[in-house]
Order: sequence, then structure tokens, then C-alpha cells
Amino acid sequence: MMTKHRVWYMPPESHTRTVFRQEVFAALRERYDLCETEGQGRVTAEEVTRRAPEFEAIITGWGSPAFPDEALRRAERLRIVAHAAGSVKFLFTDTSVREILIPRGIAVASANGAIAENVAEATVGYMIALSRRWFTQMRHIRETGGWRHPEASVSRQFLPARRSALSPPAPSPARSSGCSSRSTFASYSTIRTSMRRRPACWA
Repeated sequence: MMTKHRVWYMPPESHTRTVFRQEVFAALRERYDLCETEGQGRVTAEEVTRRAPEFEAIITGWGSPAFPDEALRRAERLRIVAHAAGSVKFLFTDTSVREILIPRGIAVASANGAIAENVAEATVGYMIALSRRWFTQMRHIRETGGWRHPEASVSRQFLPARRSALSPPAPSPARSSGCSSRSTFASYSTIRTSMRRRPACWA
């Protein structure tokens, strides 16, 4: 029987539940000799230096410590570091990249591609929320029961009247008040006509 490759899985159980589907993590256990962190334990840099030489692969994640240069120098069996999260920049020093990882051909991988779309969506959402002061407003509602924070700016992003079928066009100075009334009536007539002609799927 072929000996399984030894893999050190550093992240705590909470990270595993968040990042891995059960069947994927079960396959990881089945295929490799997986050494897991128990419970919510956190691996320290000292542990990395001491234990890294035992493994051919190391899986890191949120909360994993940076690799001391000495740990990588001693880890002669190490072939890959797989980061089950985004950036790996914090894991290695420039010296370890230049003098250890590249010369030894140690591969480094991350989940950047898998989480890129979610990160982009969250970024756009936070930008909108901050520009509209949503967090300030939510805190004000929870703490006071009031609807609008008195210091919050009021949005002025209204549709121009001529672009909104719900608002009548502004009267022209050259027109009489009678013309303005007819224009207003025409705007609402257009709305009613459009609604009668709406597609059947809107019914």
C-alpha cells in the first residue's frame, strides 16, 4: 500500500466549516495523512518552526501565523503551501521567497480565484452603504427609535422631472398657467396609456 503524503492543516474547525464543504474536506482526509488543529486552537510561529519539517504540504487559512525563515529552512520535505483564503503576502518574508521558496521550487497557492467575485460584490455593497450613511442610520434607529439621524446628509439624487413619468414637466416661462395644466394632464395620461399597454407577463 502506498504511503500517504503528510499534510498539516493549520486552520481551526470554525474556518473549516466556513470554507470547505463536508464532502471536500472528507476527501482531503481520505487522500492524505492529515494532521488537523483541534477545536479552535491557534498554531503559533514557534510551532511552525518546530513541526514544519514533518510535512510535505501545509494548508493555512485565516489566523495562521507567518512562516519564520528558519521554519522554511528546516522544512526540507515541504513541497507546497496552500492558503485556504486570499492573500499570501503576509505568510513569507522577502528573504524566504528569494532564498528558499523559489530556489527549492516550493509551490504557493491561494483561494484568491475562488473568492474574488464575493470580495468584489462585498466591496461595491460597502461603498454604496457608506455613501448613503446606512450604518449611521441603522445605529440611530436601534439606539433611539428615530428614523433619520439629524446629522446625516439628505440624498439629492432625484430624477429630473422630464425624465420621470411620475412628475409633470416644469412650466415654461413663456407658457400660461393653462398650458402648464394641460402638460401635467398629458404626463399622467401617458402613464395610464403605458400601463394599459404593458406586456401580459406584468399582469
